[in-house]
Amino acid sequence: MSLLFLTSPAKTLDLTDNWKKDNISTTIPRNIDQANIIALYLKKQSLSDLQKVLSVSDNIAQLNFDRMKQWDKKHDESNSKPALLMYDGAVYKQIDKNNFNKEQQAYSQNNVRILSGFYGLLKPYDLIQPYRLEMNNKVKMKEYKSLVEYWKKDITDLINQDIKGNNSSAVINLASKEYSQTIDQKKLSIPFISIDFKENRDGKLKTIAIYAKQARGAMINKAIKDNIQTIDDLTKLNVNGYTFLKKEDRHLVFTKQ
Repeated sequence: MSLLFLTSPAKTLDLTDNWKKDNISTTIPRNIDQANIIALYLKKQSLSDLQKVLSVSDNIAQLNFDRMKQWDKKHDESNSKPALLMYDGAVYKQIDKNNFNKEQQAYSQNNVRILSGFYGLLKPYDLIQPYRLEMNNKVKMKEYKSLVEYWKKDITDLINQDIKGNNSSAVINLASKEYSQTIDQKKLSIPFISIDFKENRDGKLKTIAIYAKQARGAMINKAIKDNIQTIDDLTKLNVNGYTFLKKEDRHLVFTKQ
């Protein structure tokens, strides 16, 4: 038995290529055909229309307009980078991703999944190209009114496939609400459990967004390094000072005093 961890992507990207010296085994995203459909849609947008779709500044719109011109369905190590190593936001800065040994890389690839508005469901060492696309961006293609609608069946089916392949006992949701809404929880074959990180502020438990985000990355890092396989193992972790308090409905609540 094992656990399957879900996390969100990051807007901040690390585009350096020094990872190639580490002889890392890479894979191709399983949703590459669906990602190509999104790429073709974005390529057709004018600069001003793309800016509206992405809801970004002039500079970021121009950057991603240029990125889409370069985006190619063929992914290899000359034009792409493993997702885990490219994403570089608050969650990923807590993951010692550049120093994993082979066993830790294997655990990551088997037990961690990244939800993406562009690529669907990613394994950590799936090769991706630079992009900017949030799951809540206003993308309407064919009969789909949103990216959530576009991805929901494919992502849910792949998660169930991974559950079966890994003999997983629970899905541990460390993704934001924006991304976890793409999963049809009723169709999963095992429990879907979200993790809440809360702090005691004036006698009340409150979520402090930036610290909770960092804790989500730190929990993934500890799971990888400690080879966490069960919920019982998970509840014994100290994550950036957060320790397990209680199970509440389908949530595990970790608190820091």
